[in-house]
Amino acid sequence: MGFLVGFATTAAVVIGLAVNAPIIRIDELNFQAGRARLPLQFVGQVKVLDAEQSKRARSTDAHAGAHFQLRGGIGESLIIEVTDPQDPHPYWQVSSRKAEQLLAALESAKLAAKA
Repeated sequence: MGFLVGFATTAAVVIGLAVNAPIIRIDELNFQAGRARLPLQFVGQVKVLDAEQSKRARSTDAHAGAHFQLRGGIGESLIIEVTDPQDPHPYWQVSSRKAEQLLAALESAKLAAKA
């Protein structure tokens, strides 16, 4: 009986984590991190931060108006400049296990959106 309770609890935790994991998606118009969307036309400079830079960027160097989509245990992140003058966020900081790949995908999507 205890085995079944343990199995059910583990399954519930795994399902809960999967359902609540933030989605990072790029389509032909938007960059999406979690529920927030940033139109590609307003994506400015993007840079990858290593674990130490990421830690500073989300703490001592953080801008009060920045948008953060961060996950614990993920060291690298990207800083994505927001160029929309109407947007209150000067930049987004998004953690990613594949930060370099995300950078390349964002740069490609920006170019495609301009074409």
